Amino acid sequence: MSAEKKNAIKVFWLHLEDDPEWQEQRAYTGLKLKQRYPALRGITVGLLENKVKLRSKKATFDFTEISVRDALQGITKIMSSVPDGASVLLDLPDKEMQAVISGLADRQIALMNIRSKAMVLREAACQANVFHLIPSRRMYADTISQFLALRNWQRVLLLVGSHENDIADATQLEKSFQKFQIKMVDKRKFSLSNNPRDRDMNNLKLLTGGIDYDVVVITDDAGEYSRYVPYNTFLPRPVIGGAGLAARAWHWSWERYGAPQLNQRFDRRVKRSGIPDIKNRQMNDIDWAGWAAIKLITNSVPEPSPDRQINLLQAVKHKDIALDVYKGSRGSFRSWNNQLRQPMLMATHDAVVAKLPNTKFLHPHFFEDTLGIDAPQSTCQFN
Repeated sequence: MSAEKKNAIKVFWLHLEDDPEWQEQRAYTGLKLKQRYPALRGITVGLLENKVKLRSKKATFDFTEISVRDALQGITKIMSSVPDGASVLLDLPDKEMQAVISGLADRQIALMNIRSKAMVLREAACQANVFHLIPSRRMYADTISQFLALRNWQRVLLLVGSHENDIADATQLEKSFQKFQIKMVDKRKFSLSNNPRDRDMNNLKLLTGGIDYDVVVITDDAGEYSRYVPYNTFLPRPVIGGAGLAARAWHWSWERYGAPQLNQRFDRRVKRSGIPDIKNRQMNDIDWAGWAAIKLITNSVPEPSPDRQINLLQAVKHKDIALDVYKGSRGSFRSWNNQLRQPMLMATHDAVVAKLPNTKFLHPHFFEDTLGIDAPQSTCQFN
């Protein structure tokens, strides 16, 4: 085998052909709400900007897209076409993500979760060949709780939607409130139904009245109900979560640590790359995770050896592997569950208000480990 083929870094991007989460999300009046996109644009930025660095290691990217109908076909295609030592970037909904990961448990492939926040993938269903670039649900929840604690907003009214993601987010928020000693004065369900029997669940004045609180936190995956909550609560209070302030892994208005340059590359260079996603849109959390996965792979590639092929799973597992996440500290993987430790942002639609964690929340090793499940509490223990 030639040295050039040995040093070809094989990276695959796996996604569903007709991903339901990529469909246009519209309100009943036709308004576009929270639109989601494939991670390809962020991945492409990573491929473009890391070509030179990889070339200095006498290696090149060999990038392949794999589009499948369902999880079973995804497992079959990877088993047949992805060699050991390669990396697969998983851009799948939670259910398909867990199925594919489980089906590849015995493969020597570096699986990169760039989309799913599901806790089960970091806990009961954790795997040593899976690396989580996207933050976990608990990390998002802890970001909100730390911000509340810093602002001394100690009494929370939690509004919860009916979508499974709303319920999962609320579960992690409740655990996080307890961790940071935030008092949840009440948890109330909201409804978009016009049924008169649901009046108490869709009338904002009724839903937010009859109780005192410092802040409203809302879990609303679709964004249909939460957009009406700010300025409409019974008490004049700030709103966090589905509307107003929100926890983010990335935001287009982040202005420090090289972030403006990354956002500009996301906007300009990709439009010249020929990929189909050239809409005028900003980089989001999943885009950022795709970009970070490519940067991680590049950093992990060792100096070339004429005697062996590069094994990305072994390379990424190296304890000294880290990457600049453009958020003020170097990202590295938690040894107990392969979650990328990283700072988080609290942002409105057009401004970053705070970067977390705050150093007031102490930790013996990494401040970032105050966000998410720490080693003593984790049911997943690789180390």
